Amino acid sequence: MDNESVKDDAQAPAAPSVAPAPATAAAPKAPRASKPRVPGAPAKPKSAAKPRKKLSKTAIALIAVSGVAVLGWASFAVAVNVAANTNDELVHVQADNTKMSGEKDDLIGDLTEMTASRDQYMNASDAVAKREEAVKVKETALQTREDAVKGREDAVTGAEARVAQTTLKDGYSYIVGVSMEPGVYEATSASGTCYWEINTSGTNGSDIVDNDLGAQGLIRVTVSGGQDFNSSRCGDWKKVG
Repeated sequence: MDNESVKDDAQAPAAPSVAPAPATAAAPKAPRASKPRVPGAPAKPKSAAKPRKKLSKTAIALIAVSGVAVLGWASFAVAVNVAANTNDELVHVQADNTKMSGEKDDLIGDLTEMTASRDQYMNASDAVAKREEAVKVKETALQTREDAVKGREDAVTGAEARVAQTTLKDGYSYIVGVSMEPGVYEATSASGTCYWEINTSGTNGSDIVDNDLGAQGLIRVTVSGGQDFNSSRCGDWKKVG
């Protein structure tokens, strides 16, 4: 170092002293003084840029393998995530399928019960229909018998009415063609005191056509139109012809 440089250094002003900061506030940090450049000193040469090294084939292969591995792991992670989501969806689908299968079984059970109830009702309805048909048959048979009985009763009633119409009471007077029919009448007398008399109508008994007294057993008389008939102690007379 030459004398001028030393002299310049000796003449350089000293750095001013910094007064201490009050205790209440921290003192600001003084800026670091830059080292003055010595005049005439040669400038420090800049370092030359280092040339880049080329990657070897092995490094490139390792990088490629690493990239493929990273992509593989990423694809695997995506596949695992997709598989997990798919598995969850499959679990939900299986749960829904199980639920629907249970509901289907319940519906089948309900349908079976309803079918059994329907069959039971149909069987009961058929039984009721058969009983009703049997009742109708019995009612028809009963009605037929009732009609037959009524027919016989009507016949008996008619016969009785006919007998009543053609039966003459003892002790009464009858006019042929008005209160009695013409024809043959019979009576049975057991007393031996029977008296009967046939008169011409309108003569008040003065014109006797025929009479008899004291006959016993079967007594028969014949009357015709325009005549009157009466009897006493002979019993009832029945028309026989």
